[in-house]
Amino acid sequence: VDLMRNSPVQAIEKPTFLVGGQKISAKLPWFQGNAKMETESQAVIDFCEKEIFSSGCAITIDFHSGFGAQDQLWFPFAKTKKAFPHLAEMFALFTNLNRSFPHHFYKVEPQALNYTTHGDLWDHAYTIYQTKNEGVFLPLCLEMGSWLWVRKNPWQIFSSLGPFNPMKPHRQKRILRRHQTLFDFMIRSIQSPAMWSNLSDEQKNKYSSQAMEYWYAKR
Repeated sequence: VDLMRNSPVQAIEKPTFLVGGQKISAKLPWFQGNAKMETESQAVIDFCEKEIFSSGCAITIDFHSGFGAQDQLWFPFAKTKKAFPHLAEMFALFTNLNRSFPHHFYKVEPQALNYTTHGDLWDHAYTIYQTKNEGVFLPLCLEMGSWLWVRKNPWQIFSSLGPFNPMKPHRQKRILRRHQTLFDFMIRSIQSPAMWSNLSDEQKNKYSSQAMEYWYAKR
């Protein structure tokens, strides 16, 4: 079962075949599972219930080995190409990242601009948060450009431990160092969230307009 396709959320726009989640067979990739969520998926939601859903401001980052050679920082939604309610806050955070680190190497954009999926676990968590809290929750996903690792070590494509994982210890350490700046930025952002989460109506309108122009207008 693909745990990131394992929630009850159903995509609004039609997902890409298989990649967007499927219930045909567990023998095929991206299997969503049955009606009941897997223990591991439910554990993530239970953790969010305990640590996040009561918070007025929260950021999570789910790390994945992704396709391609560039690190991509994705935000909701995965179920639809429509903008999610905290788009203004996301663009404010993105603006702060660009100001703080103008030469960062992350491509930041909505996940659904790449593809939509059924059962996205963080869409599910975000929806629950919305029913419980009027605060700001940004569930992010870092899709790491893992083709770079395969290029460095082509034989790992045949590894049963994961063809797109940085298997060698020195490469794991290098990956952790690569994202240290992002870790630090996110920790500081959640410690001092006023600049991006406590927006006036005027600021929300401004950032929402800029986000729609930047991410959606040309798609």
